[in-house]
Formats: sequence, C-alpha cells, structure tokens
Amino acid sequence: MHARLEGERSLELGESLSILQQLLVAGNETTASAIAEGMWLLCRNPDQMQHVYGDPQLIPGLVEEVLRLATPTGNMWRVTTKDVVLGGVEIPAGSMVILRFAAANRDPEVFPDPERMDVERPNLDEHLAFGKGIHFCLGAMLARKEMNVAFHTLLHGQAGLGGWRLARDAAPCHHPNMLLWGLDALPLEFEARS
Repeated sequence: MHARLEGERSLELGESLSILQQLLVAGNETTASAIAEGMWLLCRNPDQMQHVYGDPQLIPGLVEEVLRLATPTGNMWRVTTKDVVLGGVEIPAGSMVILRFAAANRDPEVFPDPERMDVERPNLDEHLAFGKGIHFCLGAMLARKEMNVAFHTLLHGQAGLGGWRLARDAAPCHHPNMLLWGLDALPLEFEARS
C-alpha cells in the first residue's frame, strides 16, 4: 500500500478497493466454484472418477480438464485496439466485445469430442480458463495448486472418502451470472473407503 515508484502517484482509495475486490473474487470465488464443478463432473462421469481413484498421478490432468469444462470465468469484456475481421465480421477499433472462454474451451477443432470429460486428454493445457497473453490470470498457479490439493484430499486423502455421488433429490443449479460460472449448492453423499 505504501510502495512508491519514482514519478508515479500512490493508489487512490477507490483503486485500492477495486484491487482488493478483484483478489477476493478471482482468488476465492472462481477456485471454489471450479472445485465444486469438478466434483459434479466426476459424479456425472463415474468412469473418470474411478480412473482418478486408481491413479492419483492423474489429478493434475483432472484439474486441467475441470478448468476446460467448467471454466469459472466464462467470459470477459474487452475493447478492440485496432480494426479486425473475425469470422467474416468486421469489428472496428474501440468496439466492446465479449470473449467466451467457455465456448473456446469446447471448440471441436481444438478439443476432439469436446463435451466428453477425459483427464488424460493429450492437449489439456490448451484451454483458456485463465485467459491468454497480457490478460493471463495472475493467480493461475495458485488456483491450480489449490485445486490439486482439494482433489487429492477429497479423492485420496487421509479421511478415506469414496463413493462420491450427487445426493438423492438434489438438483444443482448455477448462479444467474453472466461473468462467473458457479453452483448455488452441490449436495453430495460419500462413503468411507477401506
């Protein structure tokens, strides 16, 4: 807060609060949502759950596939810096556009059979869940680490929990939010593993 660079002014209160808000949302809401979505994906894809139960080395691949299929930040607004033609559509400089990361992460030209969950997909690291270039997420490595620890704990931890499934009569639904993709609740059941 008190750091100064030569020739630069200090942050105003509004700027500081905006940064704090971004850290709280980007560093908490998105990762928690991705972990919940990952458990729901595993419940809906029991073959993949069994695959990861059988080999904890697959957890990093699970993390990347969850990020691809359940992109926590589904889209982001940007302003074009120059005239561009995209898909035959002219977009003039200064236009507000919305980038759909979630759609790009299901592009069949990049991800064959894009709706299928595959924790051993050969190009898992090509997803855009964290953006790209100068807009790449500052907390990407921390989010990946948190997700790895969470899935390892839930699937291989000391507590010995297994048999994860959606609770009876549960009907998960998502927040009505255009920017952040997350569940309102995810009622799960599990069994003690031997």
